[in-house]
Amino acid sequence: MDFPPPPPSPGAENAPPPYANANQVDGEAEEEIVQPVILVLSKRFIHAQSKSSFRLSGTGDRGGGGAPIPLYELSHDITQSSDGETKVELSRLVPSVRMSTMNGSGTPRVAHRSSHIYDLKRLPPLLADGFPYCLDAVSRSQRRWSSSKSAAAAVCGGKLGLKTSSFPLRAEVVKIVRLGSEKEREKEKEGSGIFPKGYKAMRKTSGGSSSGNSVFESRKAHDHYEWIGPDGNRIAVEDSAAAAATDDDDGNGERIRLIVTTPLPRVTMDALVASWCLKTWRDRIELSIGKSRGPTNGRLYKGKLKYLMHAKGVAFK
Repeated sequence: MDFPPPPPSPGAENAPPPYANANQVDGEAEEEIVQPVILVLSKRFIHAQSKSSFRLSGTGDRGGGGAPIPLYELSHDITQSSDGETKVELSRLVPSVRMSTMNGSGTPRVAHRSSHIYDLKRLPPLLADGFPYCLDAVSRSQRRWSSSKSAAAAVCGGKLGLKTSSFPLRAEVVKIVRLGSEKEREKEKEGSGIFPKGYKAMRKTSGGSSSGNSVFESRKAHDHYEWIGPDGNRIAVEDSAAAAATDDDDGNGERIRLIVTTPLPRVTMDALVASWCLKTWRDRIELSIGKSRGPTNGRLYKGKLKYLMHAKGVAFK
């Protein structure tokens, strides 16, 4: 769908999303509340789905040529991942509208400040020990969140790991759990050796809840996944089957949506987006591994492959 170019003086309806505040310093972002939004994963970028999205001008690869403003950026396209990948960087892009002075035109121009927030990691089998897929917050953010008094920051900050639980005839449940530091590991000797060096699953949240170590859960429900937050309530819906039918689809690649249904603290939103990307990355790598087994050895993986492809709305052949 084509959109008109932005007016000379962008109004409130054309402004970047309310949570994209370029004047906000890193220390303030933690307390920021992000309103419900539909996020679209398209190749290396994540943007908000909106028919009235403010369009970029002169921003090169970051959404140039009439693309919506990107909110997050990945180091490469995780929907085209292969078995050999071990790391993906996730950054939050904070847009700011500036008036161009070139030729005295005063045309609005969008610039970005990139904030590296998470590394998506795939550990080798020797170090995985139950958590082959992990999220590492960058050092600066991790130190800030670890010392924060914010409950959301204490739960979602630091290191996170992905684990799955599945039962016969039941859909797979993906859990994102908080992984403690090596110092915290020394304080709790129980379960020593279960996790990679430098990691340990936390038994409780910072509030002392007995709900376990889960930060997020992703549960299959009909044709979509529901994301459950630290408090046990649904906070988002993952929808890939309907993405191709949206106005945001331009035919240039697969688009997967995350429909955030409740306001979230910034630190929780960043962790949710990173977890969503980690799950998508893991699904695509597992699909790649299953396909590479070939027609003979692949029979051992056919059931799992068929389930993953069905869950993502992809026809199994």
